[in-house]
Amino acid sequence: MQTCLALGIPVVVWDRGRDGAAHTVRHLAEVATREMPDGVRDYRAGAKASPPDYPGRPVLAWADADRTVPRLHLTEPQEST
Repeated sequence: MQTCLALGIPVVVWDRGRDGAAHTVRHLAEVATREMPDGVRDYRAGAKASPPDYPGRPVLAWADADRTVPRLHLTEPQEST
């Protein structure tokens, strides 16, 4: 990943899992480069909702100086009463 970014390849996607690498590549190959952060986020949401349909565990390294990193929106956990 560091070599790719150092050589000017701004986006690197890989899969941490064993079973879903090919599925992740096929799914994200159809996503435009600029939409890659959202594509990975959507894939992860699908994996949470339906693990058998989304077996991959994609990771994204993003080094695009023209675009900011997507904002992460967190909420406080609700206390049960």
